[in-house]
Amino acid sequence: MWQVDVRLSGGDNTTMYKFNFQLKKTAWSFNTTVRFNQKITVTLSVPNEHVQLWWPNGYGDQPLYELIVSNNNQSIDSRFIGFRTVELVQSNYSDSINGTSFYFRINSRPIFIKGSNWIPPDSFQERV
Repeated sequence: MWQVDVRLSGGDNTTMYKFNFQLKKTAWSFNTTVRFNQKITVTLSVPNEHVQLWWPNGYGDQPLYELIVSNNNQSIDSRFIGFRTVELVQSNYSDSINGTSFYFRINSRPIFIKGSNWIPPDSFQERV
């Protein structure tokens, strides 16, 4: 189950608002009625079977889904979103080797992060 937080703003505390959240390219939608003043966060639960995972470049597809927010059957906003998990893995190597690992797992798969902010293994290039 995926959790999607949607922040709504601009309500007045005297009116009940009927919102519909629809994820395009899927059969998923959610209706709720809320009363709020200024700002509120609505947490949506999207079942896993309704979406495909978003993958980094070179590891798979990057499917995006349009989330449409409607009030009284009138679209008021939309955003494109993707679904993925990101973990920074830092675990001890062993008792005999000091230090910890440092890598990312995207969707439970170890991923080599290419490009930015690479730190050279040695300040003297000829020793590498």
